[in-house]
Amino acid sequence: MNDQSSKSRDRFAAFALSGADVLLETDMNGRVLFSTGATGSLIGYSAELMTGRLLTQIMVPDDADMVREVLDRVAITGRVTGMIVNVARVDGKHYPFSLSGVSVVEMKGALHFTMARLKGLSAKIAFEPGVVDARVFMNLANDLIGSGATAGDSNALTLMQFDAPTLYNRMTPEQRKAFENSLTGHLRAWSLAGASITRVADGKYGFMHEDSPHVPTKTTERIEALSKEHDPTGQGVPVQARTIDLNLPEASSEVRLAAFETVFKQFETDGVSTLDRTSLSGLVMKGIKRLLGGGVKKSQERMSVVPPRRQTDAGSSGGGPGRPPSHSKLEPAQPGA
Repeated sequence: MNDQSSKSRDRFAAFALSGADVLLETDMNGRVLFSTGATGSLIGYSAELMTGRLLTQIMVPDDADMVREVLDRVAITGRVTGMIVNVARVDGKHYPFSLSGVSVVEMKGALHFTMARLKGLSAKIAFEPGVVDARVFMNLANDLIGSGATAGDSNALTLMQFDAPTLYNRMTPEQRKAFENSLTGHLRAWSLAGASITRVADGKYGFMHEDSPHVPTKTTERIEALSKEHDPTGQGVPVQARTIDLNLPEASSEVRLAAFETVFKQFETDGVSTLDRTSLSGLVMKGIKRLLGGGVKKSQERMSVVPPRRQTDAGSSGGGPGRPPSHSKLEPAQPGA
């Protein structure tokens, strides 16, 4: 390693370890070339034993596919931040970490990763399954919009689908499982925190990600390639995707959630081809109508069980003889009264 690369590593290590527990330098395949920090106490391997190991070998098996895809993402975009991964210690225990990576210009052929131990609520999130159901996902997306607006982040939602029956009919159960693991690993690698993806139905997925135009293109191309790799015939299937801009912090949480419900209901029943709007601001109007519609319906239901008001006798308060009571403003007085 030349002096310039050595200085770059030293500068990066000093910066990284100010807020992280472990620093790893790997080759482009994720094989550890150098490590420093609390590798022994947190991971269970000394720096010497870490050298030569693949990054996937220190993760739980369920995270291996995602970590492989993270390597690809860092190589393409130059960085990745805050991916939640579970490290498998030598003693068999699992601990959640936040994994971030960059590609340093002066050090071609190498990637650098920092790992910070997660605690509290973040640690609980790490142990949730990689794919959550639509309801959990919608609430997560709603919360991420609010927190993202506070932090100045710009996020998007991509919904994608493919012809699952045709593809799965050509696969054995083992091949299907391997394909779905690779697919979800890829989506997790490109999603926010590596944990914001959902499966609405066979062949229908959604994931939250940074608002960048190359993310939907990259994921669509990658999933089509994966379908060919795992398809015994090599044909694969085409993938359709629609991306929705989520930058709408001014809408209330209730309205945003109603908008999400509208989107996912339409996506589940009709697919992405019927989603004619690509901005949540347009979908919010449907969400508002959904909320108002529910409110009107409930109001009508309440009114239907209220007995009609009894006719007030002549001489009752405020009306005078033969007149409606004073609180009634909907019926005019009779002529000549």
